[in-house]
Amino acid sequence: MYMDNLVSMWDCSEINPQDLYGSNDGTGTGLTAAANIIGCGLNGNKALSFNGTDEKVDFGNADSIRTISMLVRPDTTTEELILLDAGKDIMVSSGTVTYTGLTATATYVDGVPTTSMVADQWQVLTCVLNANVSAANLELATDGTNFGNIDVESLQVFSSALTQQQAIDLMRKTRAGLLSPRLYENIVAHYPLNNNALDVIGGNDGTWAGTEAYADGAYGKSVGSFNGASYINCGNGSGLKFGTGDFSITAMFNTNNDTTRQVIVADEGVTASAVGFDLTYRGDLANDPIRIQVGDGQVGIFSLDYNTGGLAGGWHVVTFAAKRDSLGYIFLDGKYGNSGDITGNPGSITNVNDLVIGRQSDSLALRYWTGSLGTIKLHNIALTLDEHLALWRKGMI
Repeated sequence: MYMDNLVSMWDCSEINPQDLYGSNDGTGTGLTAAANIIGCGLNGNKALSFNGTDEKVDFGNADSIRTISMLVRPDTTTEELILLDAGKDIMVSSGTVTYTGLTATATYVDGVPTTSMVADQWQVLTCVLNANVSAANLELATDGTNFGNIDVESLQVFSSALTQQQAIDLMRKTRAGLLSPRLYENIVAHYPLNNNALDVIGGNDGTWAGTEAYADGAYGKSVGSFNGASYINCGNGSGLKFGTGDFSITAMFNTNNDTTRQVIVADEGVTASAVGFDLTYRGDLANDPIRIQVGDGQVGIFSLDYNTGGLAGGWHVVTFAAKRDSLGYIFLDGKYGNSGDITGNPGSITNVNDLVIGRQSDSLALRYWTGSLGTIKLHNIALTLDEHLALWRKGMI
């Protein structure tokens, strides 16, 4: 797959972006966290903002570049984008992607073959060169002399020429806010809840029941606002079912209630010999735990708590990761929370129920969410603490 040819990947949520795949960490020039890290990237993600005067990031040497892809928002239709080496750069000029000292065989904007870009909109620009280039001086937001007034959320370079279909796939994953090859390849559903209930990865779009509402959320993003009587039904597509395999659920949430039992996401109200899972915030219990329950149809379910001491009134990111042959883990806000042996429930957790956000999937006890929910992501792997940490640091997707 084309991800096998990834050379470097940078998540531009800090002034010295780390290379999440290779060893070419970036060094910012003229940047400060207070002035240059913005929280209004695509879907509310953090991003780097350059002033177009004297700010850039230097990544040093990067060998064998054939394809460059970035999630970028140019301030105007004429801005410097990236320098590969002296006399070799890419910019947008009067709304047209322009190459100096380089020859492109294809240019894609949001997966569409075109060299046209617009100002003040987030776009995934993918540039495919006619030959591999060794970048002796890879720099972002400059051509070596001039500077670009641009915002950049992520940047990837590949040693292979991406096809249009691969550019489309990369665009979808980039716009979903993913951060690593493992996360790229193994996400099955992503609900940003940014003024809609669309699944931007798997196509299992949600439908609101009750009042559909949105509010300002973390980092300025729009999020789903739940009034204690509304929820989102995402259907029961096969991509939402995990069988006997590993899986992870990650959610960004803000509750205004520390006294009731509330469901974040579920495809079952897991009791006794139920099949499925539910992720809840148990404000009705002492210590206000996050609780995950997983059932495979046998008497006795997997249930794991992480006592929080109360979470009302702030934004949090939780991940439950199920490594089905060993442990289930709860991670919260970039830290390890708790783990427990999940091997006692090795059977399939696939059921016929719908996946529901903000309420129990069955009708036994509805347990509506009160407050806001941001991004919900499902993976068919057990995320590691480092991967959860990356998502949390990103501002969660």
